[in-house]
Amino acid sequence: MPVNSDYKVSVIVPVYNVEQYLSDCLESICRQTLKGIEIIVVNDGSTDNSLSIIESFQQKYSNMKLINKKNGGLSSARNAGIDMAVGEYLFFVDSDDFIDLDTLEKMYVKAKETHCPLIICGILQYWSNNKKKLYKKCISDKESIYDADLLYKLQLSGRMGCQCCNKLYDRNIWIKNSLFFQEGKYYEDTFVYHEVLYRANNIVLTGTDSYWYLSREDSIVGQPQYTERYFDFIEAVYKR
Repeated sequence: MPVNSDYKVSVIVPVYNVEQYLSDCLESICRQTLKGIEIIVVNDGSTDNSLSIIESFQQKYSNMKLINKKNGGLSSARNAGIDMAVGEYLFFVDSDDFIDLDTLEKMYVKAKETHCPLIICGILQYWSNNKKKLYKKCISDKESIYDADLLYKLQLSGRMGCQCCNKLYDRNIWIKNSLFFQEGKYYEDTFVYHEVLYRANNIVLTGTDSYWYLSREDSIVGQPQYTERYFDFIEAVYKR
């Protein structure tokens, strides 16, 4: 779809059976201090009360759009959101995570000030018992601008994660280069993130930690090794 200049950021939220966490996630997005965002929630065939929760938010927030689709997995849901998005920038939020209320405003302002196509904030990892820690704090607490080569080396060294959710992207990175999440694979971020870095010239690290990542025992990364998930991870790293 063509860019709609009325929307500064398109926030894409894939949803599958997360009724326990979904309200906190959506509330954190709907109450962002940045005005002019569209919120695309992709219900990927949920069988719990997730759809009802989404519809209740839709009644209160006119900028929330719903894609209701057959279950196809996280990559399929994100791709559906990208296809619908018309904002100048893209931002992904997993439906069991949340973001600080000024996250998008700070990142959008920084994108405009620096003309960088990729803005990265830090991640705080937390657990249901209120334990939390910084997630892969690899560089500095200060705002910094890096080129793609250095960020790529940091990623390969393991000092920087390949998560797609703590980043504000110029939408053209995805659209003009026909990038998408590989469907039918686990570790979908690892499959595509190096492609994004390769096409970004300069990248801003904000120096702030404002994306909250919930660590769940039933998440992909919490599963035992030597499963289909494990071999998808090996394939993704080989491709990178």
